[in-house]
Amino acid sequence: MQDKQVALRGLNFHYRDWGGNGPPLVLLHGLASNCRIWDLTAPQLTSRFTVYALDQRGHGQTEGPDRGYDFQSICSDLQAFTEHIGLNRPLLAGHSWGGNVVLQYAVEHPDSTAGIIMVDGGTIEVASMPGMNWDNAQLRMAPPDFTGTTWDALLKRVKAGDLGTLWCPEVEEFFQANFHIGPAGEVSPYLTRENHMQCVRALWEHKPSQLFRRVEAPVLIVPAWREPRGDREALFTNSKVRMVSMAQDLLKDCQVLWMEESIHDIPLQRPQLLAEAIIAFANGIQG
Repeated sequence: MQDKQVALRGLNFHYRDWGGNGPPLVLLHGLASNCRIWDLTAPQLTSRFTVYALDQRGHGQTEGPDRGYDFQSICSDLQAFTEHIGLNRPLLAGHSWGGNVVLQYAVEHPDSTAGIIMVDGGTIEVASMPGMNWDNAQLRMAPPDFTGTTWDALLKRVKAGDLGTLWCPEVEEFFQANFHIGPAGEVSPYLTRENHMQCVRALWEHKPSQLFRRVEAPVLIVPAWREPRGDREALFTNSKVRMVSMAQDLLKDCQVLWMEESIHDIPLQRPQLLAEAIIAFANGIQG
């Protein structure tokens, strides 16, 4: 694996080149995440693919301009990346918000991808959730306020949640790659609040239900499932079930693999199962 930088569309983008053997596979992270969420999954894919994991604009080590967080701009970044590296019809996998990105990309560039994998994403349609309006969507999807938070305090908080059950050096390195840590241990996210909310607004306006029929490429959907814990999780889980069912009905070539008893961060929790699913999907396309 090599960490690399490339200048695209006036910005410096960071990506991890995992090498490998076979056709290209590009891995995209979710909102307020970074390419290292794939660190446990990517090594298990290099026997079948040549693997790249990209930090999207404003995330991780990629520059964060004050605009361009709509899906068309993000897809243009991805197109510029694949063209610069010289990737011929890569397979694209996106986690969460990244799943919506690869869905949009498949619609905008139907001849530029061999297939897409949407990992607990690609079916996110916030505006269609019952009782949801822009005001409460902003409240639910805004980032935490990290003012005055130290790295040690943040680690303690995160380890008490779902990620704590998965904690290992790779998970800690992924999590740390979301933040700048100051000399006194204070943290600030690389994705600024303003840019985060631009992404939230784009998600609010995104309508996967209107895109599914337009996708020509084969699609693998890998949603996470567990019994909802609280009303907020139930709202998103029920919407996901409904949207996945709709996608199955409307997409021309669709497979669905539910990851049982899984949290949202499937690439961290189920790296082997996810890698196996991606390889099987690709083998089916090739066959």
